[in-house]
Amino acid sequence: MADVAPWGHGGDGAGDPPIPPGGFRGTHETDAVPPKRVRGKAKNEKLRRLVKAGGPVSLTFDRQVTYTPVGKTRDMFSREAGLYMWRSIPLDKIGWDNVEQHYKDALMNHLRENFNFDEVERDIEAKNLTGGIRAVLMKRYSDRKYEAKKLFKSKGGYNDLESARAFHPKDMPYDNWLRTIEGFREAKYIKRSEANTLVREKQQFPYRGGTSSYGSTAYKNDMDWVPTYAKTHTDNQGNWVDPVAEQNYRNIQQATSQWSGEGPPIAPYQEALGERRGWYRGMGPKPSSNTSSHSSSNMSSSQARTQEPFSEVNCAI
Repeated sequence: MADVAPWGHGGDGAGDPPIPPGGFRGTHETDAVPPKRVRGKAKNEKLRRLVKAGGPVSLTFDRQVTYTPVGKTRDMFSREAGLYMWRSIPLDKIGWDNVEQHYKDALMNHLRENFNFDEVERDIEAKNLTGGIRAVLMKRYSDRKYEAKKLFKSKGGYNDLESARAFHPKDMPYDNWLRTIEGFREAKYIKRSEANTLVREKQQFPYRGGTSSYGSTAYKNDMDWVPTYAKTHTDNQGNWVDPVAEQNYRNIQQATSQWSGEGPPIAPYQEALGERRGWYRGMGPKPSSNTSSHSSSNMSSSQARTQEPFSEVNCAI
């Protein structure tokens, strides 16, 4: 049986570099010219070209900590999921878990046309990898709903529902926009939104990794976990965004220097940064294999087909 690298991929021809055994593998826009042009949603044209040239694209996963997709293919996957959600799924539910199953199935069928889910289902770690995909979809749904909420507020919000309802977001079906507004008006959502606002206000310092996760940033930049923390909490000149972030980094350095365990430094990170439910601070979400009711039946129903690992040639994901 061929060895599988921690990132589970040997290079996919989609821009991701080859992975060295046992380690990570591992952007400026021109000034706008008046009149100002409003940027639309990315069309994911690179994904279209790759699929046209070679069929569904293989994903690369973090097999060390989170089991979520990483690298440029993760960016394409997240972008495609977000595009589909905006165009086809009402954003009226509190979280991806509560979205109707038929919408989830339709999304997974669409993603299957673009990404090689067959490889995921045949993998010996299929449950963990499917959980990683679910984590990305949960985050993407939350992001899209947050974007819709900003539009709702800018077009009148709770104080002018008539104006908000009269607005029609680009690329979103109007009926879905009306359903999304009704979701914003639910008492349970309002209470949850107010609590989330308080949490954001208490955030000690910003994360500078953009939309890229810790693991994906490490993979793209050929970094280990500790320098990745520094990269995602410093500016382009290497200055720390906050003294607390710098002290956290020092704590991580000290904890990992005294650690003699094998594999990713989860324990010293928890010692340095503390623990959080469902999350490894400084690393990402904890693995989740609970896919029975949260991911598409199209994927979960075929997991039992085989549990053999990928061969050396077919080791994507």
